Amino acid sequence: MDDSRRLLIVGLARNVEKILPREVLRLETVTRASYDEVDFHIVESDSSDHTGKTLELVSSKILGFSFERLGNLQREIPDRINRLRYCRNRYIDFYRASRKPYSEVLVVDFDIQNRRFKPSVLKRVLDEDLTWDVIFANQIGRYFDIYALRERTWCPRDCMVEIDEMVKAGISRTSAKEIAIWGRMRRIPRNSKVIEVDSAFGGMAIYKSWIFDEFDYSIESTPITPIESEHVAFHYKVKKSGGRLFIHPRLTNFAWNPHNLSSFKVLRKLDQISNSIHLKGFRRRLRRLLG
Repeated sequence: MDDSRRLLIVGLARNVEKILPREVLRLETVTRASYDEVDFHIVESDSSDHTGKTLELVSSKILGFSFERLGNLQREIPDRINRLRYCRNRYIDFYRASRKPYSEVLVVDFDIQNRRFKPSVLKRVLDEDLTWDVIFANQIGRYFDIYALRERTWCPRDCMVEIDEMVKAGISRTSAKEIAIWGRMRRIPRNSKVIEVDSAFGGMAIYKSWIFDEFDYSIESTPITPIESEHVAFHYKVKKSGGRLFIHPRLTNFAWNPHNLSSFKVLRKLDQISNSIHLKGFRRRLRRLLG
C-alpha cells in the first residue's frame, strides 16, 4: 500500500515575473518537509510583463511544475470576479485530470511573498489533533481578506454590499469602508485558538483533496451572488456538505500587504499624496520594509 503524502500547489498568476521563481522555490522548500511529493500547477492570464517566459523557465528547472496560459481573458470576461472563478476552475480541471492521489491541495496567490511561511510551523499544523477540511492562513499583521471572509459575528455578509447600503443611507464611502472593511482587519495573535469560519482565504489555504473532487467555484446551486468573492461560493458548498473550515493563527504567510496596511489612516492619507515628487516611491519602499 502506498502511504506517501502528496501535495498539489495551485494558484493564479498575473504580472509576477520578478517574484515567481523565488516564491515557487520557497513553497517547495517549506512543503517538502511535510510531503513526499510536491507538484505545482499555475494558471496565468492577462499579464503585461514576462510572466509567461518566467513560467517556462521555472518549468524547465523544477520537476512536477506545470502551468496553463489563458491569454487576454479580460476581453472575453470583463468582470473581474467572473474571470477569477473561471481561472480557478481551470486548476480544479487540472487536478481532476491528473488522477494523482494527492492528500491535500495548497491554493496560493502568487503575487504574495510568503516570507513567514515556515517548514516547522506547517508540520506542526498538519500534525495537530484537529479535525479540519480547510485551513486558511493568518497574517502576523492584521488579517486582511475581509472580502472572502464569512463568520457569524466578525463578517456575516458581503462587505461590499454593506458599503453600498451605507452610502445609500447617506454615509460617505470612506466612512463606510472604515466600518465594513478596515475596521474589521484585526490582528489574530499566533497563540490564539483556531477560528471556525464559513469562508476565508488570506492568500493561502490548505484543502483536503476530496473537496477538489466534488466542488468548484461556480455559483450555480448556491445562494451566492455574482458580485461576491469567488471563494465564498466554493466554501459554501464545502460547509453545506459538513466540512469544517478554520483560520489557523499559527499558519502565517506574511505580515503586511497593501490591503492591511490600508487599515491605517495615516497610510491611506499617504496613498492620497504619494504622487508628490518628494514622496514618489516612498510608500512602495515602506510597504516592502514592513512586509
